[in-house]
Amino acid sequence: MLKLEEYAMYSLEEIEAEPNDILRHQLLTLRNFDIQKLCEDHFARKIVESCYQCSIYEIEETLELASYHHESQSLFPGQIVLLYPRITEQKASREITCDIYGGRIRIGSYYLRYQAFMDNLTNGKKYVLKRPWVAEIGTYDFFPKDISEMDHLDIALRNSYDLDSSYSPYDYYAISTRIGDGVQVTTLGPKNKVRKKIREQRKKLGL
Repeated sequence: MLKLEEYAMYSLEEIEAEPNDILRHQLLTLRNFDIQKLCEDHFARKIVESCYQCSIYEIEETLELASYHHESQSLFPGQIVLLYPRITEQKASREITCDIYGGRIRIGSYYLRYQAFMDNLTNGKKYVLKRPWVAEIGTYDFFPKDISEMDHLDIALRNSYDLDSSYSPYDYYAISTRIGDGVQVTTLGPKNKVRKKIREQRKKLGL
């Protein structure tokens, strides 16, 4: 016989196999209550659905691991944000300044253009960078690929006065003078065409 106080350790299959009808009902009630608490947003619901048969402990662990790279600590503290980076190679039609190193990108030269779309699953809002960042070819690794990397950059820019640049290939103080004292984002309106692209990306990810 299963123990009521250990309900979070049992898989759904184990609970449903409990021969005592009263105990089985109590176990399922406790489990369902926890499931509802865990499904706090769309992202969490999808994770819970993917491992629904597992025990509550296993579901919590899976959710924690899945949320690690998507929980913002700086830009949107404590909120789950999916970041979709877009990096394209373009040819300069005019002289522009590299946002990373400050050098001039000459007419006819190729450069990287970076834009990031952020889907905040906690508050339901969508964001993009206030303006795309541009940089010389070969600087691909600088650009954030998820919200944790974007947070790291945001913190570095906000604290650029105090950072020891000798331990980094980037001069964050100089970068902050070009792209801002912290990552600058703007909220998308409900009819913005970028929202359609975000929905398409979420669909590809199964979210």
